[in-house]
Amino acid sequence: MNDDIGFYLFLAIAAAMFLFFQIQKLTRKLDKEEALKPISGSGTANNTNKQNSKNYQGFCDAIDNEIRLLRQDALNNDILKNEENRDKFLEELSNISKKLTFIQTMNANKDAQQWEAQLFEILNRIEVLVDENFKEAQAINDRTRLNLEKHFENL
Repeated sequence: MNDDIGFYLFLAIAAAMFLFFQIQKLTRKLDKEEALKPISGSGTANNTNKQNSKNYQGFCDAIDNEIRLLRQDALNNDILKNEENRDKFLEELSNISKKLTFIQTMNANKDAQQWEAQLFEILNRIEVLVDENFKEAQAINDRTRLNLEKHFENL
């Protein structure tokens, strides 16, 4: 009986060692393949990412221009729901503009999906901010969407 347990224990340890070494071998192989991927596929993907980057950076400039228009509207017109919140609104616009600049800088080599996700977040923040602060929020959001849509089509 004692010999049977020892034998089974030996088999279990041998099987575990075999699996361990096979997993290590597979992991090293996958690491090598992953390290070689950018070298072998860099041509087309890199050119596509550069074009995406150029297009989306141009779109970021258009968004920033819309932020400037919203800022001017808030400063020069009586269109805010609550004039007491003007400074808070302008500060929030400034924060969005800073985040937009950060996205332009950090996403230079990212793919379209990453750009779109971050820009979608920015556009949603702008829309919510307009809804919360402007009397004619729907009209202003429509104007912003139309301007950005025209710019995006020209990219």
